[in-house]
Amino acid sequence: MITLKKGDIFMTDNFSTASNIVKFLMQEKTLWLHVWKVITFQKLNEVRFYHVGMVLDQDRMIEQQSKVKISDTSNIFKKNYVIWRKKTLTEEDRNTLELLALNDLEEGYGVLECIGKTISWLTGIKWFCKWFDMKDNAICAIRTAEWYKLAVGETFGETNPNYLTTDKIDEWCEKYPVEWECIDINYKEE
Repeated sequence: MITLKKGDIFMTDNFSTASNIVKFLMQEKTLWLHVWKVITFQKLNEVRFYHVGMVLDQDRMIEQQSKVKISDTSNIFKKNYVIWRKKTLTEEDRNTLELLALNDLEEGYGVLECIGKTISWLTGIKWFCKWFDMKDNAICAIRTAEWYKLAVGETFGETNPNYLTTDKIDEWCEKYPVEWECIDINYKEE
């Protein structure tokens, strides 16, 4: 059994039709890059995970579903998953992350953010991701990235959390093992 810590980021997968559509859209930054790779027989980017949230303690996690809620961490291990830990987090950082996350409890899902991300993917203009942002409503990747940006200044390589996806966060953590440690992973392609 692994030891989870407050502030760990978890990512899970889901094999429903809706999550597969979202994972398809995360493969490439834009529709045009996607089409280019297909017609030139290039490999599309692999998207491993669909959902992201944050661990509060060994037994509880906080995540954006239809609203921000606390769930049991055992749910993480029912699907493909990865758990990332930022190595430099202090106890004060962890407490700040928890406070920020708990302040968002019951806040709503970012339907308009999904629309903005889709328009950005179709046009190649990422500004739409930011323009369709609504206060107190977010999707899971943006919500988690906002907590990290406010608490410790982590940007995951983007100037604005609205430009992030679960896949971009996963790729960032994997790319920087000096800063991020993979605590556990269970990944099998379906």
